[in-house]
Amino acid sequence: MSVHKACYNKEMWVLRDSIYKVYIEPLKKYKKNIAKRHLKKILIDIYQSWYFDPTLCLAVSFNNNDHTLHARYNKSGITKKTIEVIKDLIKLNLLYHKTGMPAKNSYRTGPSYTSRIWPTEHLIKYFLEVDFNILNISAHDIDKETIILSKKVGILESPYKPTSKARYKNVPIDYSETPKIRAMRLILACYNLLLRKTHIDIGTAESYYVAAANGWGSKTSCFVEPNSFVHRTFNNGTFNSGGRIYGGWWDKCHPAYKKDILINGNSVVEVSYNAAYLGILYKLEGFNLYDITAGQDMYSINIPEFDNIQESELSNYSPKDLIKFKRFMIKCLIHNGIVATTQTGLCRATIKAIRLEVETINGGIQRPPPNILKKLSYKFLASVFDSIKEKHSVVSHYFLTGMAPRLELIESNMTMNLIEHFTALKVPILTLNEGYIVEKKWGNTLINAMQCSWIEEMYRLETNQNGRPKRSRHLERLTSHENHYNTRHLFAEPSEFNVGYGGGVKRLRLFNKLLDGSSHNGQADSIDMQKLFGGRWSEGCGDIIEIKPIITNDVCTKRYQRSLERHREWLLEGDTEDDSPEIKSRYNSFYSGINSRLYSEWLRSKPLWKHSGKNST
Repeated sequence: MSVHKACYNKEMWVLRDSIYKVYIEPLKKYKKNIAKRHLKKILIDIYQSWYFDPTLCLAVSFNNNDHTLHARYNKSGITKKTIEVIKDLIKLNLLYHKTGMPAKNSYRTGPSYTSRIWPTEHLIKYFLEVDFNILNISAHDIDKETIILSKKVGILESPYKPTSKARYKNVPIDYSETPKIRAMRLILACYNLLLRKTHIDIGTAESYYVAAANGWGSKTSCFVEPNSFVHRTFNNGTFNSGGRIYGGWWDKCHPAYKKDILINGNSVVEVSYNAAYLGILYKLEGFNLYDITAGQDMYSINIPEFDNIQESELSNYSPKDLIKFKRFMIKCLIHNGIVATTQTGLCRATIKAIRLEVETINGGIQRPPPNILKKLSYKFLASVFDSIKEKHSVVSHYFLTGMAPRLELIESNMTMNLIEHFTALKVPILTLNEGYIVEKKWGNTLINAMQCSWIEEMYRLETNQNGRPKRSRHLERLTSHENHYNTRHLFAEPSEFNVGYGGGVKRLRLFNKLLDGSSHNGQADSIDMQKLFGGRWSEGCGDIIEIKPIITNDVCTKRYQRSLERHREWLLEGDTEDDSPEIKSRYNSFYSGINSRLYSEWLRSKPLWKHSGKNST
């Protein structure tokens, strides 16, 4: 359940007032405005869940502390009063309720469960009378905070379940406004509006839920939400730690389904940085990982238990499956070796990731049979990790040191560069943990922009690790007065990359001098794009960009077609908000946190690629 969802359509107001008048008002225990505000937030989420899946239950916490937020993150004024209203709705036979289970001691035995609620037949009768486009329900309120600063705080130990290990949780904290924060908030404000106006869905999905698995091996689902809201979260109480983008359902979706994502009905391409964390660590030591590997797979490690197996011993398990499993395991160990602080935590996280992949329906990883790998033990994983440290001895001293938040900041800065660039062009880009998704016609533009963004951040590491990166002239900017989105830039028009079904790594050279010191003043017609980024496959090029296979699926489900039609109808409806004092107050709060002039200019602007008429459909 999310109390941040919002709907200002009059139909939702009518639903709220009807429920309030018949059920809540006779109780005579709430102030009218407070009760209506909390009731509306509850009804919005329950109605949306019921609409997309009548069998769905909402998880809701009855812990007062979970409904207490700092004012910066709770501009809706929703408090622990939510719990009282929900309990009354249960007593009034409007909601069904299932009590939650106590938390488990270990992830191996399963997660903890909070209470569940879902509408009764009495409430559903009211739902059936609601008549408006479901897309009028937004994933966020107008002035919801997009820049979150969190820190770890200790959790009081329960006297009934004492533990020997200290427990912590991340909580959002307040911070002071700076021009940099306002600039980040402007980028995400434009980006979230662009996402809301874009239809993003899985063309082959029969329902709004796609199957997945969690780290305990249990089957779960990913909700393909029509409206998504992203935010940027910094960790450890400082803006120099973390900074990743969270919130999009596509980031939680399993890779097996990402290939079927369609943006406004168009096929997409997924591109990622190849071993970004490892590449950044090498750069900290003054080396270029992609030049050192010289086209070789950086995840290629000798594992005798796998390499000495004869094909006749594989039975129903193919050599291709073994190679995929081995590479995935090594990749997990390298990533978790950077994130974890202990070898036990490293092995535990790796086993969890492998179990998640193996248990996921349509997952591409299959665990080897017992005659090859009897047990995925800590001892076995530790021996493989020793081989990894030997291969990457240049940066092995960074493993198990808790470097991840610092690397996340560098990686998230590159992501923000790309969000700013494509949002300035009004082109939707979907950010993932390890890559990005755009419409296929923007594929090569994304590759070039990723190169540019990488160079910006690596330039800072080469010159002054604590300094500001040198901003390239070739990316569109929302927040720069000198390099504004109305100027003609190098990567401002669609350029398609057709990789077919093969996918793989694209070997590109980092043209530092050309991109950062070019005398062409960013004029697209002054630089031969093919000469700059095409056909340079000679020895010594760096494997920095990894391109996932493009799958063009012309067969879309009826559910998807209805979803796309509903989105087009919603766009034609126009604004359904009224001029209530509440909405005006929220917009004033929203504008006070950003540069409203640049935001208005972005709303009115028509990007260069639309002026040129290229691929503008």
